[in-house]
Amino acid sequence: MLINPFEGLQGLIKEIYPNLNSKTFDPNYLKIRAILAPRNEEIDYINNTILSEIKSDKKIYRSADIIIPQNDEKFDQETLYTPEFLNSLTLPSLPPHSLQLKNNTPILLLRNLDQRRELCNGTKLIVKNLGQRVIEAQITIGSNIQENVIIPRISMTSKKNDMPFILKRKQLPIQIAYAMTKIKVNVKHLIILVYIYIHQYFHMDNYMLQFLELRQLLL
Repeated sequence: MLINPFEGLQGLIKEIYPNLNSKTFDPNYLKIRAILAPRNEEIDYINNTILSEIKSDKKIYRSADIIIPQNDEKFDQETLYTPEFLNSLTLPSLPPHSLQLKNNTPILLLRNLDQRRELCNGTKLIVKNLGQRVIEAQITIGSNIQENVIIPRISMTSKKNDMPFILKRKQLPIQIAYAMTKIKVNVKHLIILVYIYIHQYFHMDNYMLQFLELRQLLL
């Protein structure tokens, strides 16, 4: 696979997702492709870049964020941690505060919702309908493939970290899945897989392709 280095990220997107606007209604086209990157910030940037190229209306879902003190520590939440600060936090275990979606967007579940229906952490789906507080999505893998399900907003908490509190975020338990981290990808369902590395000293627009791999795998 050859990518013009002068085209950067746009060239990579064209290779992995060719004719995206005409193919976005094809779930098989979407479920076998993925771009992998090492960090969540890079994943969000790539996903939002690809989403912006889809010619359809978007809907923005914003979370409600509060904090849970650790070690019974008491403090004035409103004084120390403003809503704007809490909304700005990007944590590996949580969806973003502002989640932009369009119909036919590939997504990954971030929580177990219904194991009987295979709605588990890491399940890949395709968005089919955008409601006010819920979305309808179609399962793309497993025994319940092509089944439509409703995904509601739920309350999720961050993992313990170096911050003096745990963040509790009420949001759709999903992330966009044009790009994802290696931890969250299910390789056996992919045919076209590319791993990229973004040099830490370069702006996000200047993508450095460190390792590029095309895998031919059975679904």
